Amino acid sequence: MGVFKRAFAFILTAAMLISAAGCSKTKRVFSISTVENILISRNAYKYNEITGFTRAVLSPSEVEGKPVYMSSEGMDAQSLYNVIVNHSMSFPAAEVTAALYSCFWQNDPSGTPTDTTVYVLHFSDEKTADKIYRAIDQKLVQGWANARYASGKDGYQYSTVVIDVSGGQSERGVYLSRNSVVFVRGFCDEKNDNALIATVCDKLGVVTPVDAK
Repeated sequence: MGVFKRAFAFILTAAMLISAAGCSKTKRVFSISTVENILISRNAYKYNEITGFTRAVLSPSEVEGKPVYMSSEGMDAQSLYNVIVNHSMSFPAAEVTAALYSCFWQNDPSGTPTDTTVYVLHFSDEKTADKIYRAIDQKLVQGWANARYASGKDGYQYSTVVIDVSGGQSERGVYLSRNSVVFVRGFCDEKNDNALIATVCDKLGVVTPVDAK
């Protein structure tokens, strides 16, 4: 009987460890440093102050053909959210603890300057992150005509769309895990994601908008 109890206890402990390992894997926070390393590998220009970065984000000619980004914590991260992410006051006020925002201006097939945007936001708590995720989904992902939508959960929550636009297609996606949110937007085609978005999604372990179902 003692042998049986010990064996049962061993199996139970092993199951709990496997379960805990699974939870730790799926309940991760999206890594800002991972996205920054991708940008560094693409020779992106890093800004350290919000004024110059705002000009670069708004103007296709500010840094010609080169990705730009800003990564910060604390009050600087809060400014990044308030001034860049939430510049039109479309989203709720929220306490941001860390943030990365990147922008890459390119011409789409019709020759129109089009931005590829990726940002990662860390919030003070999971409830706030969920609130912002839902706001971004409503304002930036949902509601497009001639679009293919997908959403679901796979250790994280996601909502994506591929939109028919002049000259081709555009993709958008928002992702939630714990107290972190990721948003991506860029030009794509029906079979291939934007190259930067594909790399970011791959390294973060999330489905891309083109592949999402």
